[in-house]
This record gives sequence, C-alpha cells and structure tokens, in this order.
Amino acid sequence: MSNKITHKKTTRKFYNKFIYKIQLEIPGASALRWYDFPDLIEMFKHGKNPFKFGIYNRRDEILGHLLENRQVWLDISFLLAGADKKSWQRRLEGDTLDLYTHDKDLFDKIYNGFSKHIKIVYKPEKNLEQDLLDSKNTIYVKKLPHDLYNYKVYLKPHKLSSITEERIKLCEYLRKLVPSITFTPSIESWILSTYENWDRRYIYVDNEQTLLMLNLKSPDLIGKVMNYKLR
Repeated sequence: MSNKITHKKTTRKFYNKFIYKIQLEIPGASALRWYDFPDLIEMFKHGKNPFKFGIYNRRDEILGHLLENRQVWLDISFLLAGADKKSWQRRLEGDTLDLYTHDKDLFDKIYNGFSKHIKIVYKPEKNLEQDLLDSKNTIYVKKLPHDLYNYKVYLKPHKLSSITEERIKLCEYLRKLVPSITFTPSIESWILSTYENWDRRYIYVDNEQTLLMLNLKSPDLIGKVMNYKLR
C-alpha cells in the first residue's frame, strides 16, 4: 500500500538557510540521539554490536527497531554521509526525523528513495527556489496578514528594564499604535510579566515607518523582523 505524503509549500527558509524539508517516520530513529550516520554504517557494515547498554532497556528497544530496519538505515546513512555536510541538517523527535536541505538533487534522492517513510514534504513553488535562497528574513505569501501587515516582529521583553512603571508606559504607547500594529491583552500581559527568555511571541506591523517608530521607542524590545513579500 502506498504511503500518503502531505505536500506543503515552503514560504520562508528553515533555519534561515534551507528551502526543502522532508519529515520521515522510521522505527529506530531515536538512536540518532547517540549515533550519527557514519556510526550506523560502521555498525551494520562491519558487524559492530550497538547493544552496549544492557541496563537501559528503553535504549535496547530502540536499537532493536534500528536493526529491524537495517537496510533503510544503511541506505539513508550512505546517502547523507556522502553529501556535503553544509547542504543539509537534521532534527529529531521520537521516531520522526526531519531533514532540511537547500540541495535540490539531495532532496530528490531522499524523496524518491524513501517515499514509503515520508509523512510531510515542504518545497517552494516552481520558480521561487532562487528567490527563497537569496532572501533574508522574508516570508512569501499570496496575501498579507489581515490584508494590512508587512512585517512580523518577534519581541524580547526579557531585555527590557525590570522597572514595572517603565513597562506599563511602553504598553500604553503600544496600545495607541493599534491598528498599525497588533497588540492584544495577552501580549501586553506577557510583556509586563516576562523577565526571562522562555517564549517566542510576535506582533504584526503595517509598514516601515511604524517599524522605525518601534525601534526608536524601544530597541531592546524588538527582536527578529520578518518581511512579508507578495508573490
């Protein structure tokens, strides 16, 4: 039975570098917490025994899944071990392996070679690949958020003064900017109560002039800025 793959469009670079993402589900993927792909090749090709941790039953169970899927792990390990290390990156969550790349050839080899294990694929629309690669902090969209906002601005309230009165005055200023920005009660509460870097939240900003005003008023609050670009 064929695997159903969900296809999604890449609208901005992953990790500000990669334009393709493939999410695979392969039993034993959690073993990549302890071994890299060249290590797996050594295990399988040269008979090295990965079962070195007998007291860790969960680890032995994961390695058992790895061995049961030996061939697919060998194939993907040889492919990635032979690719330019700067052309791809991985992220792991349970038995889900996310692979990111900006190399179309590598993307095609993963997609065509491991389709039965693929759950989700992200790739740009045709003719948008180079624009994405050349872009910096850009999100390509068919319409602006709320048909108004050109910028997505991440906030850093942990960088603000700890003096409550100053934060209150800043929030009063931000409320007056609505609707040129989005500023909800939950964002206001977050700004007033956050003193450590534990969360990432953002507001929308309508144009460059408003963004400049925010930077002049409170440069410490302004974090990463993403620019929406219509396509």
